[in-house]
Amino acid sequence: MIVFVGYLASAFLAVSLLMSNAFKFRWYNLAGQIAFIIYGYLINAMPVIIANVILMIINIYQIIQLYKSKEAFDVIPIKESDPLAERFIERNKKRYWNIFQSLKSI
Repeated sequence: MIVFVGYLASAFLAVSLLMSNAFKFRWYNLAGQIAFIIYGYLINAMPVIIANVILMIINIYQIIQLYKSKEAFDVIPIKESDPLAERFIERNKKRYWNIFQSLKSI
C-alpha cells in the first residue's frame, strides 16, 4: 500500500510534465505533491514532506495567479496578402486542410 502511494505520486508528476496546458500541468503537479506528502508521512521521511510542502505552496500560488490572469490577446484585422498571414497560411495549410476535411464527414 505504501509503495503504491509513492508510485501514484510519481505517476502524477510524470503525467504533469506531459501537459501543454498550464492549468492541467499545475493541477496534476499539485496532486503529485499531495501524494508525495502522504507518502513521506507514511514512510516517516521529513525531507520528502518538507520539499513537497514547499513545492505545493509555490504551485498553489501559481494556480491562483493563473486564475487571476486575463488574456492579453487582441484580434487585429489583417489582409490575406500580409506577409505574416501568408507565412502562417503556408506553414499551416496542410494541418488545417486535414481538419476541414475531417469536419466534412461529420
